[in-house]
Amino acid sequence: MEYVFLLAERIVSNLKRELNSNKEDIGHYSFDKSVILNSSIDINFKNETSQIRFYLSTHPLDMPWTLKVKIDDISLNGEYEVYPNLLKNPDTLGNELAKKLAIAIVSHIKNNPQRI
Repeated sequence: MEYVFLLAERIVSNLKRELNSNKEDIGHYSFDKSVILNSSIDINFKNETSQIRFYLSTHPLDMPWTLKVKIDDISLNGEYEVYPNLLKNPDTLGNELAKKLAIAIVSHIKNNPQRI
């Protein structure tokens, strides 16, 4: 399940970059933890008052696989579908998904200033 590790790396690096670029508007978020198992990803970022959590289960019975994103207790709705060959696609859709997620998260935080 190499793609699970690669997707986690792209999510973390893209979100870190986007959070750092917008630090003055949204406050400082830091990488908290990442648990990557054979069939799941759990990634967390946090600041003093808020937490961002990604969760993905890649168990065959959970198909289609959807990356779940929560900021505090609010689920971020979007089309974050993951499939095994996502990162092998010549269009680098795995990186595009990670960028899309990072932008959506920062946008959500900016539009909900009480979370800062």
